[in-house]
Formats: sequence, structure tokens, C-alpha cells
Amino acid sequence: MWVAMTGLAYLFPGGGEKGPLGLSFFNVNELWTLGIPKPENAGRTDSLIQDYTNQSKLRQEVRQDSLLALPEIDLTKKGFLNADIPTELLAFFQALDSVQEGKMLRIAHYGDSQIEGDRVTAHLRNLFQSNFGGRGTGFIPFADPASVWAYARRGSENWKRHSVFQNKLASGLYGISGAAFRFVRVEMKDSVAPDSFRIKVIDGSRANLNFQMVHGSSFEKVRLAYAAPAVPVKMTVISGDTSKNSINLSGTERWNEQTLPLPAGNKEFKLEFESDNSPVFYGIYADNEKGVQVDNYAIRGHTGDGLLQIPQDILSGQAVNQNIKLFIFQFGNNAIPFLDSIGECKYFEQVYYRIFSRFRQLAPQASVLVIGVGDMLTRVQGQEVTWPLLKEFRDAQKRAALRAGCAFWDLFEAMGGERSLLAWHEKKLAAKDGHLSPGGQELIAAKIHEDLMAAYIRYKNSK
Repeated sequence: MWVAMTGLAYLFPGGGEKGPLGLSFFNVNELWTLGIPKPENAGRTDSLIQDYTNQSKLRQEVRQDSLLALPEIDLTKKGFLNADIPTELLAFFQALDSVQEGKMLRIAHYGDSQIEGDRVTAHLRNLFQSNFGGRGTGFIPFADPASVWAYARRGSENWKRHSVFQNKLASGLYGISGAAFRFVRVEMKDSVAPDSFRIKVIDGSRANLNFQMVHGSSFEKVRLAYAAPAVPVKMTVISGDTSKNSINLSGTERWNEQTLPLPAGNKEFKLEFESDNSPVFYGIYADNEKGVQVDNYAIRGHTGDGLLQIPQDILSGQAVNQNIKLFIFQFGNNAIPFLDSIGECKYFEQVYYRIFSRFRQLAPQASVLVIGVGDMLTRVQGQEVTWPLLKEFRDAQKRAALRAGCAFWDLFEAMGGERSLLAWHEKKLAAKDGHLSPGGQELIAAKIHEDLMAAYIRYKNSK
């Protein structure tokens, strides 16, 4: 864990051994595992922070372009939830008890570019699955601007991505991710010489996608999610050199599912679609029947308000059908550079209150965790400082979360507070624009997971 927790030493032994709750953690000597999660240890959390602290202490120095010293931060600090045992997380904690009895639950992780490409989410998934079981990467979109470590995806160039933020659908028929996908006719300029080009046309009645699980990623089954087709749709599932199955997609609901006929142990497959009018696809889910799954629902450049456009019946229905027991929201940094007043912070407080309240009302069986904004820098009179209204915005997010009955985790304080991004950048944990590096993503995920598990154990001990 981030620091030795004497009260939890018995429950969380080092060396990968499991305590009475089945939770295991790295010891200090095992912890230099930054960047890409490794299959043999991806799920255990411990004092990843301590390695940074021991390897080279953050030094107090004067930057050449600033009179302000590099801030000192304590990366060993813990406890950034709004309470020791947040009552707002009781539904989630109770569901974790059922997971130990062989049932499955899902965590839906929504956010902006800070989590796209499965960033942060992948580490949370590995940690939860290591402690509570589960396999697979969960939700996989048909098209996405970021690559993902756990799988490779490629396909025809005529897939169009719609979201609640960009390329909106006239029907408003988005999946629970806030996105949807269709194949369409495409005309593209194809350069044949420096001073000439030709028009490349891709037929809008056919499309394909290839998926390959890599780096030890695996699953037990894959489900395709889609809206009711208006005209016949033929899907061909190809696995290996010999396995080929054709399926006519059917269903009259706004959300339909088709389990793909894939052989056990399969890690690569191809989907081919034929139709005169593409239906709305929501994506695929690759996982199994038990344990914990963490789905990544990222929308680049978004502040989160578009989530209000997810159809009510789809949100409420899938929250139940997929057994989602925790929603995590990680938005806000995209708004920071545009804030001009306290009034704008109060405006966003109302926006977030509406979002959090809607999810709480439509999924009352689930808990909601809000992750506040992290540190971001701007230049004022030649000095690199935290954006002036960032803390006020963070406070607005927290007020909105608590008013709506949600737990709050303070990323800004977890990073070290004002100007902490300079220290994170110095340690190669984040870029100057505030985006976390692979090491920073892993550290933040481990810290979130540690605080949640510490609160879970306090909940268990209080019963």
C-alpha cells in the first residue's frame, strides 16, 4: 500500500500472500512495476509510491524560469475519500461481499482523455480482478481515437463513431458508454502523387472488425450489443482458419445482445457485417460470469454534461442487467482553462449535480464515486502556478457529489495540492498539460483502489 498500514498488516500481507479477505499486496521489493500492467502481478497493489520516494527524494530547487521553488509533495499520504466509511459506497461494499460468493459485478468508469485508451481503468481492473476474480477487458468500442494495451483492434475505414459530445446521432440512441457506431459509405481522397489524388469509395453496405487479445488478456465470452435493426443484418464471425459462423442479427429492443460463437481459449476473431442500412452498434463486452469487471467509458475533451443524453431506459436497464454496482466519474480538467469566475464554478456544480443525481435515481442499486480534478498549471507573471479557480472548481465538484449522495475522492490533494504537477512532471509521472504518464496512471489507480479497500475493510469490521 502507499505506506505501511499497521492496522491492516494482517489483512494485507506482502509477498502476494492473501489475508482472510483474500486481498493481497506487493511487498516493497516487488513494486517497481511502472507503466504496462504485467499478467503475473497486475492485480496486487502496494506502496508503488515508496519506490519513487526511496529512489530519489523530491528536491527543493529553483527553476531557471521561475522564482518559485519546486514544491515538495508527500506521495505516501493516503485517505482522500470524503469519509473513513463513506455511506455513499455501502451498496458497492455490499455487492463486493456477493462477489466473494461467486457472483459478478461491474464498475463503470466514465471520464475524459485522462482515462481514454483504458488509462487508469486498466490498472483498477487488474487490481480488483486480482482480489475478487474476473477476466477480460470489459467494454470494447468499435472505434476510438486512442490505442489500448490489452487488445489490438483494426477494421474497415467506414466505421463512424457518434457520441454525446461529437458527431451526435439524430436518433439520440447512444449506448450506456455515451457512444454508438455505424458503418457508412465513405469517399476519401487517396493521394497517388505529390500533386494529384483520386477518390477512394468504401461501400456502405459492408464493414469488418478484427480483434486480438494481447499481453495475457483473455475472456470467457464476448457479447455484441446493438439497437434493433431496421433491415436485415448478416454478421459472420470468423475465428482461426476454420471456424466461421453466420448469424442474422435480430431483436426489437433499443438494446439487444448476441453472444458470439467463439471457441474456448480464443484470443483473436473477426466480425463481418452486411446490410443495406447499418444498425446502431454499442460495442462488444469481453469478460466472464463472475468476479469484478471495470468498463472504460471515455470521451475525449468532454466535461461530462453529455452523459445526460444517454437514454433513460438504456441507462436504467443496463445498470440492472449488467449488475453495475459502482459508477466512477472522472471529469472536469477540460473546463479549468476556461473558467473566469466563481459563478462559473457554481454553474458547473449544478451541471454535475444533475448528472450525479440522474445516475443515482436511475440506478439506485449502485454507488457513485466522483474523482475530482487533478492539478493543472498556467503561467502568471512568469511563474508556473495552479490555475486560479481550480480549487474552487474542485470544491464545487465535491459539493455536487455529496448533495447527490455520491462519494468523493480528491485527486488534487492526492497529487500533493497546489503546483504539485511540477513535482509529478519532474518525476515523469505526468505531462505539463496534466495528463498522467503510464507510471502516474498506475500510481493514481493504486491509490484509489487502496482507499476503497481500506474503507471496505473498515465497513467489514464494523458489521
